[in-house]
Amino acid sequence: MNKHDQLFIRACKSKDPEKRLYSVLNRLYLRNTTPEFKRANLMVVLAEVCDRNLPISNTKLVIQVLTTPVQELMGGATEHMQNKLIRVLTAHIRYSLVSDSGFTVPAKVRNWQK
Repeated sequence: MNKHDQLFIRACKSKDPEKRLYSVLNRLYLRNTTPEFKRANLMVVLAEVCDRNLPISNTKLVIQVLTTPVQELMGGATEHMQNKLIRVLTAHIRYSLVSDSGFTVPAKVRNWQK
């Protein structure tokens, strides 16, 4: 697991994952781009993190997104599906076990345990 994957996993497991995910995305990849471009890139990055580090495949995730009920449609269909996919990917990363993926314990926690 590389350092960038760990940053995105930590962001997904934080109290406000959406805000932190976009913060990490801005720091690592994109700064001055449109929200639509950021949302599309975040979707791709989270799918790659899931593919590399979780036991669930992207095919199962896409099937889950397409079969979950739609609460309300806001904006265009593509924007809605991207937001929905980002939430599903975030939830899978958030509720996965850290011990399964070779996650490095943060220094703050390592130092606290001593």
